[in-house]
Amino acid sequence: MSPEEKKRRFDRIREFMERERLDSLLIHGREGFNSRGNIRYVTGYGINIGEQFCIFPLHSEPVFFGSKNANYHVQKIGWITHCVEAVEPQEQIIDYLQELSRGNSIGVPNLMNLPLSVYLSLERHFGGRVKDVTELFRALRIVKSEEEVEKIRTAASVADKVYNVLRRLLKPGVSDYEIYGEIKREIHRMGCEYSMDFIDVQGNTVNLSNPRGNLTRADTVVAVETTPSFEGYYAQLAMALPVLEFPKKLRHVFSVWQKAIQAGETLLVPGTRISDIYEKVTSTISGYGYTCPLRLGHAIGLDVIDFFSISKDEGTKLVPGMVLAFHPCVMKETMEGIGMGYTYVIRDDGFERLNKVDLCMVSG
Repeated sequence: MSPEEKKRRFDRIREFMERERLDSLLIHGREGFNSRGNIRYVTGYGINIGEQFCIFPLHSEPVFFGSKNANYHVQKIGWITHCVEAVEPQEQIIDYLQELSRGNSIGVPNLMNLPLSVYLSLERHFGGRVKDVTELFRALRIVKSEEEVEKIRTAASVADKVYNVLRRLLKPGVSDYEIYGEIKREIHRMGCEYSMDFIDVQGNTVNLSNPRGNLTRADTVVAVETTPSFEGYYAQLAMALPVLEFPKKLRHVFSVWQKAIQAGETLLVPGTRISDIYEKVTSTISGYGYTCPLRLGHAIGLDVIDFFSISKDEGTKLVPGMVLAFHPCVMKETMEGIGMGYTYVIRDDGFERLNKVDLCMVSG
């Protein structure tokens, strides 16, 4: 990310800290599809393994606590130059926080996920001054800058290339290991450092998992959800592609999926409440006698699920700059069905679909 993007983020964080009277933030993360985001937001570093920490003071430069290897990469990125090898982080962090303390609160995003040893140490030394500031990072991260959107756009283009790889590979008798390997090869070839990918070749279901050694069959669709991350930012493409011809028993399911995704897209405009998308899409699907047992979608960015999902209780309203993965699933009573969808960014006048492949053509 650019120096201007770093300044934008750091300035907004410190504005919040001043308003909430916070001496420091303690930001933490670990490897995983939904646990790197906060650390990467302030360091530019995507955690490979283990738990890493960053102290973000109000009046001085941030300090990163990690392994020698992690510290090397953080310093190379250059957003944070002060790195400490984490040997006993529950003690080292406390020492630094005490030096920075002016008697105000210490903010911790995702406080409930903090390692127990660090949490207990914080409580022992600072007690009631420890404050959960998850909402700060939610507010900062769910609306993307144009620079962030461009990273997601690139990730979406990589997902589109996975679609093309899948179309090329599909024929009867191909192992899901081979397909999965080629998916990963393409993602890394295009410059993505990590991705979340699932596959199901067992037959007209959406039972997504890691590969199991199953073989494709002529009369089925192959379900793949690919979520590559380009420079930390994820985009998602969910697809159900026929091995040969689209199965006749799923053709009506497919037509209902088309209606469901079109119904949802009409609501991808500023001001829409997320729960309204859920209601309209699920009612469209149930109106034809089918169910939608899987997640409809979610915000996406530095984490695969960037703070919220498309659910019946989610009251967040869409604003320009939010990015969503939206992938309705349509299922028969026999548990056969399909789930497909794209990554979208909300614009002033509606939405922009970041994936360019057309899933409405897969049954043709």
